[in-house]
Amino acid sequence: MSRFMPAAIVSASVLFINDCRAEQLIDRGRVALRGAIHQGACAIKVDDAEQTIAMGVLPLARLQRDGKGPGFPFSIQLVNCPVEYSASGGVARTFSITFDHDGPPGQQRFAVYGDAKGVELMITDTQGNTIAPGEAQPIDQHLTQQHDLRYRLTLVSNQQQLHSGSYAAAIRFHINYN
Repeated sequence: MSRFMPAAIVSASVLFINDCRAEQLIDRGRVALRGAIHQGACAIKVDDAEQTIAMGVLPLARLQRDGKGPGFPFSIQLVNCPVEYSASGGVARTFSITFDHDGPPGQQRFAVYGDAKGVELMITDTQGNTIAPGEAQPIDQHLTQQHDLRYRLTLVSNQQQLHSGSYAAAIRFHINYN
C-alpha cells in the first residue's frame, strides 16, 4: 500500500500544477488528437430512398375484432460488415440493433401521430419476439459480408377508444457493434 502512495501524491501534484498553468495560458491552448480506424462499420443498403412502409387501409371492424392488422415485412440489409473470429472460432464481435421513436419513454410499442386514435405500431423479429422502443436487441446471426435483418411491422390496438383517420410514425434505428 505504501508503494502506491508516492505515485498518487506525485500525480495529484502534477495535475494541480497543470491546472494552474492552464489558467495562465488560456488564450494559447492547443490540442492534438491522433486516431485510427481499425475496421469500418457496416453499411446499410436501402431499396427505397424514403424508407417508408405503406400500411394501406384497415377497417375499424377488423381492428376491433382482431386487435391488430396484417403484418408488413421489412428488412434492413447490412453490407461489408467486418467479421472478427475468436481463438475458439466463434464470432468475436457482437452486434445489436435498437429501434426508437418520438413517443414517451417506457412504452412497449411505437407511437403514431395523426387523426387515427387508439392505435400504435408493433415491431417483431423473425421469431415473433416483440421489440420495445429504446431496448437494444442482440443480433444473433453470424454477420458475413452481406446480411438481412428481417422484421414485421403491425398496426395494433392500444386498448383506447378507436377513431378512424390517417396516421404516421417516425421510427429510427441504430446498430451498435463491439
